Amino acid sequence: MEQDSKKIIELLAKNEAKLAELYLEYSKNYPQDIWQELVRDERVHFQWINTLKDIPGVVFSSERFSVEAIESMIEHIDKLKQEALNKSLIEAFSIALDLENSLLEKKYFSTFKSDEEELKEVFDNLNRATQEHVAKVKTGLDRAKGELPQNNELYKS
Repeated sequence: MEQDSKKIIELLAKNEAKLAELYLEYSKNYPQDIWQELVRDERVHFQWINTLKDIPGVVFSSERFSVEAIESMIEHIDKLKQEALNKSLIEAFSIALDLENSLLEKKYFSTFKSDEEELKEVFDNLNRATQEHVAKVKTGLDRAKGELPQNNELYKS
């Protein structure tokens, strides 16, 4: 595996860990079950990505994103984490929605190329899980805004 590809995998894993930390901060202020669920999911994503470091055949499309872009996102998440306790529930959901959407828009989990079926499965799972996060967070945001009723298993307090 190219050194750049290994570095990108490490940074993508770190990005997932940072998302888990941010959602954990939100869970301290807001009792909705969705925050703990997102924390668990991001930790699983971290593990999935970390398993890829030693599997041969992973090649990145450097046109899609760079080490600097991932590092910038990690720094942004760190800043958001420092401000987390000062955010309203609506702001927390909005930030989470923006972060999850940006992962899809940047195609973080579509940038890998490999003939390895195992790798393709992991990337497909990560992409699908991120899409599910977008839907869950959007529902949470709509509920926080009062646009949907509060009776949802993800929104228990």
